[in-house]
Amino acid sequence: MISEGSGLETPAPELVNLIPGLAGLPETLDLFADKPIIGDDSPLVTVIVPVAKTVPLTIRACLRSLANQDYVNKEILIIDSSFDSNLRKVAETYSAKVYTSSLSKAEARNLGVQMSHGSVILHVDADMFLSQRVLSNCVALIRQGFDAIVIPESATGPGFLHQCRRLEKNAYMNSDAMEAVRCVTKKMHCDVGGFDKDTGQIDEFPYHAKILKAGAKIARSQELILVSEPILNLDKRFDQGRNVKAYRSKYADRFRLQFSPLERARAYADIARERPFHFATLVVLKALELAALCGGLASFRGKSEDDTIRRKKIANHFDTLGETYEGKFRETPGGNLADDEEKELLMSSIRRHFKSSFSNGTTLPVALDLGSGPGRLTSTLLKTNCYTLTVDISHQMCRVSKKRFKGAQLESVCADMLWLPLRPEVAAIIVSFRAAKYVNGLDSLMCEARRVLDHKGLLLLEMPNAMSPFYIVARLLAIAVRNVFRIPIVNHLVSTGFLSRRQTSKLLHENRLRPVDFAGLSILPLGLMTKITNRLALKGIAGADRMVANNSIASRLARSLVIIARRD
Repeated sequence: MISEGSGLETPAPELVNLIPGLAGLPETLDLFADKPIIGDDSPLVTVIVPVAKTVPLTIRACLRSLANQDYVNKEILIIDSSFDSNLRKVAETYSAKVYTSSLSKAEARNLGVQMSHGSVILHVDADMFLSQRVLSNCVALIRQGFDAIVIPESATGPGFLHQCRRLEKNAYMNSDAMEAVRCVTKKMHCDVGGFDKDTGQIDEFPYHAKILKAGAKIARSQELILVSEPILNLDKRFDQGRNVKAYRSKYADRFRLQFSPLERARAYADIARERPFHFATLVVLKALELAALCGGLASFRGKSEDDTIRRKKIANHFDTLGETYEGKFRETPGGNLADDEEKELLMSSIRRHFKSSFSNGTTLPVALDLGSGPGRLTSTLLKTNCYTLTVDISHQMCRVSKKRFKGAQLESVCADMLWLPLRPEVAAIIVSFRAAKYVNGLDSLMCEARRVLDHKGLLLLEMPNAMSPFYIVARLLAIAVRNVFRIPIVNHLVSTGFLSRRQTSKLLHENRLRPVDFAGLSILPLGLMTKITNRLALKGIAGADRMVANNSIASRLARSLVIIARRD
């Protein structure tokens, strides 16, 4: 994510082709694809449709209902986690844009807003069909001064059980406890911080609670959304159960209202009186869902640390280091050796595998340095004659990097490497050393790297090697004593991501990346290397490191693996 007011200078003109709308926006970045042409003064509505790992059969009907809206000035964005090649073909039929990203549903919705150009945002699911005047009705209400719109929902489908679901949905209409906002102004979305990803599958009701707390003016649409959901979705309820504690702790008032037995009794009273058999069936269905919800709640053991808090701690930690970070590693001969070996391996790998010309005469290729820090490897990338974009989660590191390479073909952006503010297929080279190990969810990192990597581009990723003898022993000891000695080095060894070559190959293939080569990097852990000052010992270590770098068998024992991959 890009933070407003990061203090970075206005990006160079070369970046305008990568991040449209960036020029002239010193604080807020207007990211991603070309803006649709607006023919009148009607506000542009962005419709965001997250698609999970399995594309529902209803997606075509959903997109058709969006394309057939009587409101013309709209854009449709699909945030796809399925990697289904057919989805893009379907989307093109209805002029929808597809962005691939392995994010949770809440994060996907937030990403869609970040990529949007509309001042009005509509969140829908892939199993929803909209009546023809939904967009125009929402825009009319927004023009009346409302900040958010609740759109009534009803179920659709054949048979008795779907009738029960339809009666349930209809019973929730006009209920403050059971309905949630679907359409908002972009300003309101940004003001409340978007969807809360910490509540997992329970995404819409926390979002509604945040909007209410912000004092938004909320209206109800007169139009209707039909939902073609399964009669029973116990997997979804189980997942929601795992997030109930987070929902209850952060949004207690909303939780009590939504799960109030009194509210449920009021909602179902008419069904029980007028259609008792449907009511009895509905009670059975709800009992099964409640059992799945309780199962998810019982299976949840909590996280050692909230991921958002963890990322903030990482950013704050590196903010405090600033200009001293690189000096700490290079203040000893061993640290100098480790640093030089990394730069040499990076440059030799680029020369060996990046066959394309470094310049096509018109536009410079782009190199991304993810988790760049103060620009330790940036000087190596600049030697390739690429326009280099350094990305780091720490504001201070970005400032140091920008200052250090002032006047170079470089720009520094403060962003999360899991959520890059770039168009697809813009990077000729992506490099990440000493950074990916801090990421929770390497799938998301690989997916995002593939999204921005050019179809002929090169990915170079350094990861701690799970087969390193030093790391095997150290991790076993750390796991054994972690409940006794709660010190940083023990926590680091337990939480850091380690991968073997086999695990790495599997991870790459799952994210449609093709491994080209593996290289070993050093034999000793970095912390130990920085402590060595004896020149004779360093000479022997350098010889062993050369063997690890050049021998495929010896590389399996290396401290780190450098993975070299391309798009599949």
